[in-house]
Amino acid sequence: MQTSEQTEWLMLHPSMVILELARSLRSTLFGLVLGGYFALKGNMGLLTMIIFFSIILPTIGIVLRFVSYRYGFGVGHILIKEGILSKKQRVIPVTRIHNINTTQSLVARLFGVVRVDLETAGGGQAEATLPAITQLAANTIDDFISQGKKSDTEARDTDVEPDTSSHLVYQASNLDLILLGITTNRIGLIFAGLYAMAEVYEQDIWRMVENWMQRVSELSNQIQDRSGLQVFLVVVISVALIMTVSWAISITLAIIQYYGFTLSKVASDLKIRAGLFTVRSYTIPAGKIQALRFKTSAIRRPFKLLQINVQSAGHMGVQERNQNSAIQPSLLAPLTNRKHIDLFVNAVWPDAIWSSIEWLAVHRYTRTRQFRVLWLVASAGIVALIWKSEPHWAQSLSIWLIAGILSWLIAHLTYKQTGYAVDERFVYLKTGFIGLQSWVIPVNRIQMLELRQSPFQRRRRLVSLVIDVAGSGRDRAAVIPNIELENGWRLFNRFGSPSAQKN
Repeated sequence: MQTSEQTEWLMLHPSMVILELARSLRSTLFGLVLGGYFALKGNMGLLTMIIFFSIILPTIGIVLRFVSYRYGFGVGHILIKEGILSKKQRVIPVTRIHNINTTQSLVARLFGVVRVDLETAGGGQAEATLPAITQLAANTIDDFISQGKKSDTEARDTDVEPDTSSHLVYQASNLDLILLGITTNRIGLIFAGLYAMAEVYEQDIWRMVENWMQRVSELSNQIQDRSGLQVFLVVVISVALIMTVSWAISITLAIIQYYGFTLSKVASDLKIRAGLFTVRSYTIPAGKIQALRFKTSAIRRPFKLLQINVQSAGHMGVQERNQNSAIQPSLLAPLTNRKHIDLFVNAVWPDAIWSSIEWLAVHRYTRTRQFRVLWLVASAGIVALIWKSEPHWAQSLSIWLIAGILSWLIAHLTYKQTGYAVDERFVYLKTGFIGLQSWVIPVNRIQMLELRQSPFQRRRRLVSLVIDVAGSGRDRAAVIPNIELENGWRLFNRFGSPSAQKN
């Protein structure tokens, strides 16, 4: 296949064959284990077939791809060609490349190579992937793209000096990662592991449980008057053991995934790097950032800790991409203190004013509505319990009244913590009860507005304003609940006006 210009074609690093084969074997690990099991049973034919399709065939494909894959640099674009029988050649203009994501596994680090993914505006998947190139080659690609964008900016506006500044915005400390692990629930992993062990070592585990119960019974018989204390101690020790193992797993996973997490601002883009064994690096173009979202959980809120996410029009981040969704919010900070919010907001939008926001309250119907829903759910649960057991009306009435008080308290706290603010360029929202979610949304990034009004809201002349941006998804759209009808329409017309969208 010929090109219209002379191009020096470059090859991938030979270690690509080993790295891609290892990636392929990970995806077929179950088949290989299954084949080994049948081999022990004497079924060599099935083992041969599994080896052929899991190892030999993928190896041939990977070698052919290595032999045929080439990349090169043109005037303002990157060229990719591959294929033995069916040849393909792509031209990717550097001005269309939004993200340069690099991944370096522990094995790749031994070979001194990285994996590079180039994403364009579509963001659904990488436009081009270089499975294994040297770090020097990756830096060359990065510099080539940066120079190409700089030349394009200078050509379009010769009066504007391109921004080439670079500075560190945030670096996660070891304490941050430990707190991230402690405040992340991993108990589910423990029970999943116990279940898997029970499936494999069922007889041994039952034998251990029986021995444990026998020892507890013997101890209880020796100290008859303290049998209740013994049961209590067993429960406390078991819970403490599960929590300790859960925290250990959570802290370990947090350190492996986010070790060395740094957020830097290079020109107008944000660059993130993280990972202990597999080091991932990716870019978030400032022009694609649609909103910032802050989340804190019940266990993190007393310590003023929160997580910061970016809602953007489709790029790959530290998290694994959900195969069912092409667009996901990406992590900007795994865990940080609430006092640092301004640092992140101003790194994205220097003219945003998070620290000096004057919050506006929503209508008190927010409290009334949530109270009704919570108490109705609690009442249904109490009725179901009474239906299945002998009713003790005095106790049931007491539980019902306590549920009502708790429902009102939750609804009241949610109402007090829900608010919004608006200035010339941004919308600010917050809502939640134990956990709290907040948003910063530029008005010119709003993709869809919707006014919702239930029959109960209609009686009170109230509406809820849904604010949707690219990358949020309907389940993560920001909502200003229960505001006056006139105010809802005023905000609707203001956010949706052509002048607001141009600012």
